[in-house]
Amino acid sequence: MGASRRKEKATEDTARRAPGIFVVRFDFPAFLKRITGIGGWKEMNGPDSRVGLDYWYRTGRHEANINVDQGHMTVSVDKEVVYEGSADQAQCGEE
Repeated sequence: MGASRRKEKATEDTARRAPGIFVVRFDFPAFLKRITGIGGWKEMNGPDSRVGLDYWYRTGRHEANINVDQGHMTVSVDKEVVYEGSADQAQCGEE
């Protein structure tokens, strides 16, 4: 089981135990393709920032980090911030 699937399962388990919590699924590879124009993103292991949830992806020679913390999302590609804002807006394509 990949790191993002483990995080997703933990979130789903928490949601089952806590009424009022809902789970949102986010297609990070599709989002990365939309904001970079580059496809083929695959999940990889990466360091934990210890703030929110970290997701790491790679395609070719490009590496991306997505950090989600309390509804705020920061996306860096090759160590350059390419998106910073609401995860909800990103999900809806409102960058």
